Amino acid sequence: MSPPTELPGGDAGRGNHYLYARTPWGSTIELVTCPTSQAYESGTGLRRWRPSATKPNDSRHQEP
Repeated sequence: MSPPTELPGGDAGRGNHYLYARTPWGSTIELVTCPTSQAYESGTGLRRWRPSATKPNDSRHQEP
C-alpha cells in the first residue's frame, strides 16, 4: 500500500522507516523499523522497549 517511508518528528533517525501493507485476508498492518536512536531520545531518559539481540541457539529455549 505504501513504500518504506522515513519516520517523522520524534521518531526520526537514520534507517527508521514505516510502511503500510494489506494482508491476504484484507487487514491493514503497519510495519515499523527503528534500528537507530530516535530524535526524542536526546531530550529525555525515556526509551521505547527494544527486543534483545538473538543468538543462533535461542530457539532451543522457546516453548513449543
